[in-house]
Amino acid sequence: MTLSHPCLFPSARKAKIKRTLVLLLFLAGLAPACDTNRNPETTAVISLSCPEDCRFKVSLSRLDTNSVVPIDSLMMKPGKTARFRLNMQNPGFYLLNFETSRKILVLHPGDSIKASLSPEGSAVFTGGAENAEYQHFVLQLDAIKLKIDSLFLSLESAKYTDNYGRELKYFDSTVSGLSEKVKKIAIQYLQQHPTALSQVLIMNAMPGNQAVFKGLADSTWYFYSDSTLGVHFPENPHRLMHHHRVQRLRRLSRTEAEARTQLKTGSQAPDIKLPDFSDRLKSWHHLKGKPILLYFWAPTDAQSRQSNLKLKQIIDRDDSPEFQVYAVAFDTFPDRWKAAVNLDKLWWTNVIDSLGNQSLLHVKYRIERLPVLILLDKEGRILHRFVSVDALEEYLKKNKL
Repeated sequence: MTLSHPCLFPSARKAKIKRTLVLLLFLAGLAPACDTNRNPETTAVISLSCPEDCRFKVSLSRLDTNSVVPIDSLMMKPGKTARFRLNMQNPGFYLLNFETSRKILVLHPGDSIKASLSPEGSAVFTGGAENAEYQHFVLQLDAIKLKIDSLFLSLESAKYTDNYGRELKYFDSTVSGLSEKVKKIAIQYLQQHPTALSQVLIMNAMPGNQAVFKGLADSTWYFYSDSTLGVHFPENPHRLMHHHRVQRLRRLSRTEAEARTQLKTGSQAPDIKLPDFSDRLKSWHHLKGKPILLYFWAPTDAQSRQSNLKLKQIIDRDDSPEFQVYAVAFDTFPDRWKAAVNLDKLWWTNVIDSLGNQSLLHVKYRIERLPVLILLDKEGRILHRFVSVDALEEYLKKNKL
């Protein structure tokens, strides 16, 4: 009888354990080849490096159309390389957080991106189907934002001095020039990268809290980006959201075209009589003798409130054109309207239409969204119609009243 139980013979037990370990090591060596997550066609890799003295946390999140989804995080160590490995089917936008910096990445399946991070918050990216080109655009944008911030600080320091008027004029003209430069860079990017998903980010860029592309005024580029993205990314959720936005813009464009047809240049503007702060009916006719700006807005509309401040800036300038403002607010609560007027310091002719969205003025003046501005000549004839204060400002630069 042969006894071979491993408990009775320790040497036999050791041999069995050794064979098991060898088998496990062999299988471990095969594992990467069998792992579907390592398919180079569907895997994106972000390799991170930092200087010898760095030690900070880095996190990666996916930017969905309406949320930020955390994916993973890691700790950078001095002189070491770390990696994020993503299994993805479609291109998309991702957010890289480290120290005080946030960087948006444009990733495609199969991308291999290298990022050199610094403790100061800067990053240098290479590789990827389009990420490197987008990061170059961001660097140009950041440089211009720094100039605008510097100009703003200079303006603030001169606020209570005799030079403030001159500084304000210099600030406005310089920022206007920088804004045009940003738009030129953005348009160049769109033209040079018609197959890039990052067109969505370009169309939504906001250096210095000012949108590069402004609604109807730049509708050509919204329509252009929508058509090129539709060809290359028909089902991508970011492209679909951009498409819905452009569709709204197309409807607004048609409405404005119809409004300009009905309210033709040179025709008399329809009369308006509404109560003012003292509850007395007031018409814009009492302002005749100077050009008149009919300004339709709402205290509860965020864009209207921003437009209030921009319009005030235009009027307060030393070289501002002489026109009078007749502001119609749509609000069912007069107290809320009065509070908004006082808070925004709107010292022009203010009246209220308490029917709000049910007002017949929406039909009479073809108002689909706010704000709407209509410039009249001294006799109350229509000169031009605008859907933003920026568009009005551009018109005033090119046309004397």
